[in-house]
Amino acid sequence: MKRIVVRVLPLVIAGSYFIAVRAAPVDPVLYWNSVAIAEYVAATSPAPPGTPSPPPVRPGQVGFIDLAMVQVAVHDAVQAYEKRFQSYSGEISGAAGSQRAAIATAAHDVLVDVYSLYPWVVADTDAKYMQYLTDNGLIGDPGILVGQQAAAGIIGLRVNDGRFAPGPPVTGGTGPGEWRPTESFNLPPGASPPTPPGPPPSFAPMAVPWVATLLPFTLTSPSQFRAPAPDWRAISRHSSTSPAKSASEMYSAPIFRSGVML
Repeated sequence: MKRIVVRVLPLVIAGSYFIAVRAAPVDPVLYWNSVAIAEYVAATSPAPPGTPSPPPVRPGQVGFIDLAMVQVAVHDAVQAYEKRFQSYSGEISGAAGSQRAAIATAAHDVLVDVYSLYPWVVADTDAKYMQYLTDNGLIGDPGILVGQQAAAGIIGLRVNDGRFAPGPPVTGGTGPGEWRPTESFNLPPGASPPTPPGPPPSFAPMAVPWVATLLPFTLTSPSQFRAPAPDWRAISRHSSTSPAKSASEMYSAPIFRSGVML
């Protein structure tokens, strides 16, 4: 009898573990982050067949802004209850109701705002939102108002933030420090050489030049930590055919890194 108990006990423990895992509620922050990613993918893909007057496909490069806005709203909704960290867009006082309702509403309201031009995305977000509230017994919960305030805060801060600002195409140059276009090695899906590469095609203008003047989320300006202009005379001296400089002199030469700081 003891041998039977010993053999069955591990199965009971394992079964209890899996039941507990399956029964654990989904973290609302993680869930709504996954919803945001799915809606971003939908907005940056061609419209469903039969969509009347479909809008242009949303540029994929704006995704980091879309998702950041969602997460800021969710952060502010959570902090309205927990008060552990500073709110981004403004304090929300008197938070009541469910934090889950606040998180869901904050994410939902930002998504339907940034993707308002894409009706199939808005419809899907609305459906997931109502299903979430229903499944969790949150219809009419006071936390919905908290989420609405959190979403309205970040939406208001990002009005006229420089997204899609018009301007002449940036074709680059060949001077020191100037951006320059390069050859593309991308091929359309399923294509093979000699199919012309793209998108983007070779030597295309800069895809999103408006990023250069976009309002940052945390910096005071896009140039806040920009490196000073290089000392080309010093670089020329170090790279000349003259006798090698000392190690300290060589290590003092400027070091350059590429990339966009937001």
